[in-house]
Amino acid sequence: MEKQIPGMDRAAQSYFNTLPVILQEQIIQSGAKLCTKAQLESYCKNALTPAGWKNLQESSGQ
Repeated sequence: MEKQIPGMDRAAQSYFNTLPVILQEQIIQSGAKLCTKAQLESYCKNALTPAGWKNLQESSGQ
């Protein structure tokens, strides 16, 4: 099921819906205001660094 995020443009929303659920949930819970695909890609790039991935796993209880 696709999640609709208020404030995201169409390109960002389409990209968001391709992300793994764990990353989608982290973005939603963070409260980050990501309106464009470029902002979302930048956020994901940082989240998927070794340190960012460790924090993501810890926040999800894995």
